[in-house]
Amino acid sequence: MPTNRTGSASELWVVDYPGHRREGRISDLRLGLEGYRETALLESPLPTATTAEEYAASLLQRRHLLRSGVDAIIGHCAAASIVHYLAVMTGCRFVVLLDAELPTFDDLTREFRQILRTITSEDRKLPEWCIPESLRADRQAFVAGLREHLMQALVALPFASEDGLDTDVADTLGEAYVDWLRYLVAGYEAHLPAWQGCAAHVISQEHALPLPWPASDVTVTRVPSGRYELMGNPDTRVAVTRMLEGALVGGP
Repeated sequence: MPTNRTGSASELWVVDYPGHRREGRISDLRLGLEGYRETALLESPLPTATTAEEYAASLLQRRHLLRSGVDAIIGHCAAASIVHYLAVMTGCRFVVLLDAELPTFDDLTREFRQILRTITSEDRKLPEWCIPESLRADRQAFVAGLREHLMQALVALPFASEDGLDTDVADTLGEAYVDWLRYLVAGYEAHLPAWQGCAAHVISQEHALPLPWPASDVTVTRVPSGRYELMGNPDTRVAVTRMLEGALVGGP
């Protein structure tokens, strides 16, 4: 069993957005079988913060996590900037980032369009205020606008009752969608501080890594896999477990 300097099982924090998606999940790597004590940070209720720094701080506060109680942090995709801030805040010296991304405004609007398409079964023009300048000016107001727009689409649905979707049901669906969009907003134009630690990137075959990553040590391992198959590829599990073993077990 991997242990830390106190002789306890190594503590591994997992930052992986919950819910259905085409990509695999970090849990598919079955790191707990290697003896790591995993703590999933992204559980309901999710933070309402709209910057990566505030989102990370909220995760620590909500979960009552000790700032010195983690040996490594692993995150997927848009979690990268949140993981980075968690490492800075806790003094953690090792993170694993799987297909790390810093969400762009195009990423955000693509997801917003897809959600609207899922709700209405048609392509709709985005509201005029949905522009980068509005997001930069006031992130909370921008997310509030997204929520209002989605709620209007939800309550107008012609099923569940003659008057449209039940308000409570619409509220639940709307908040689930907004949680995801807010999570992307948090990673948008994240200003990552320099960090004295190792960022171990594991990326799929076609993934473009955000560079330069502001860590004192950066490694990159490319797995011969597509984006959606990365978590299920045996090479990914081998790479991650070797990295963790080298950093937490074989390290000084």
